Amino acid sequence: MTIERERYNSPITIMCDGRKCPEYIDTETSDFQGAIAKAKSRGWRPVLITNEWSHLCKDCFTEHRRDQSTPNAARETLPDDKDF
Repeated sequence: MTIERERYNSPITIMCDGRKCPEYIDTETSDFQGAIAKAKSRGWRPVLITNEWSHLCKDCFTEHRRDQSTPNAARETLPDDKDF
């Protein structure tokens, strides 16, 4: 997940870490936990891929899960809901 904001207390924008994915969420909040909650409510998921966390929009997460079903796919770990 890439986070952008104009200044310290401005609203957070979250961008998908999927391959060349243009998806983003204007969270309309400057609170990090509130921004994460909004992403989660829209189907975004954190995924650990080869020791690096990525945050994927709903479509990229679905694609990632499909790719995981192929042999030799990178190992993934999904955190408990309390971790996101």
